[in-house]
Amino acid sequence: MTYNLAMVYKCFSKALSDQQPDDLGDFICSKHMREGRFDIHITNREETLTAALKEIFPVVWRLVGDEFFGFMARTYIAKQPPKKPQLLLWAREFPAFLKAFPAASSLPYLADVAQLEITRKWLYLRPEGLAFDPGQLQSLTPDQQTHSRFKFRPTVALIKSPYPIGQIVEQHLTLSDDDIDINLEDGPDYLLLARQEQQIITYALSQADYAFYEELADGKTITKAYEAVVMGQPDFDMGQALAKAFQQQLFEGDGKSMKE
Repeated sequence: MTYNLAMVYKCFSKALSDQQPDDLGDFICSKHMREGRFDIHITNREETLTAALKEIFPVVWRLVGDEFFGFMARTYIAKQPPKKPQLLLWAREFPAFLKAFPAASSLPYLADVAQLEITRKWLYLRPEGLAFDPGQLQSLTPDQQTHSRFKFRPTVALIKSPYPIGQIVEQHLTLSDDDIDINLEDGPDYLLLARQEQQIITYALSQADYAFYEELADGKTITKAYEAVVMGQPDFDMGQALAKAFQQQLFEGDGKSMKE
């Protein structure tokens, strides 16, 4: 049988993922040679992927230490090996993995910290999108204004957690171990992340503002979003929430998709 390079690559990748050197067949080398050399490739692959996860999740790495992070990484690699040469895409499921990982159950905030970290990474890669000009509201009737929809720019993300993950990430990125001071009871966190001038800015929101933005992100009109929030937060100030969003240029669009 004749093997081309694509077939060899596919076979070798599957053998690495399954950690089954016999899958290679004798077209690469003899069984005796495979058993010794294949372990080297497995080790190199694990080390490379683990290093990638450390770079994407430096705070998670620092929280659990090198040894335990290596254990988590090896388990994740074995359960969810990368299918494409896009490491950030592959790492996207790491927070969900941590949430269900029994060995990490004593650190219930770990998955949310990981989600915050990878969201920050993704926002650097997102296109800017055209910022919405609030002046366009003047061309709408009052009824049209109250039934407008606003879409967040691709460089904006919402994250909430029962734990103070914003503090956890910020302090572990900037402070020494002796200076870190985290009180888990300082949660919950309602965060909005926005890429502005090539920096990721984290805004701490009130529960009401977060809920309103979340409703808008789900495609609700501002009237429907307001009604959903004010039922549980009667003091919610929609005008102030919208003003902050306009000031920080969180919405995108040319005004054509605003009308209901």
